Amino acid sequence: MSMQKLVREVLDAAIAVIQGPIASIVGATRQWVTQSLDKLKGEGVLEITRTEIIVYQIDALQE
Repeated sequence: MSMQKLVREVLDAAIAVIQGPIASIVGATRQWVTQSLDKLKGEGVLEITRTEIIVYQIDALQE
């Protein structure tokens, strides 16, 4: 396994850990949270790092 693939898998696992509690808080499935965060990330609304979710457009989250 390449180092890049290993790092990606570790980051994906870390993001999954974040998404589980978010799903519990909002009463949704982890899959829904994953899809929603990916959509918002693609739209430039937010960025997900290993340790935080950075929101660039707070108004977009209220829609």
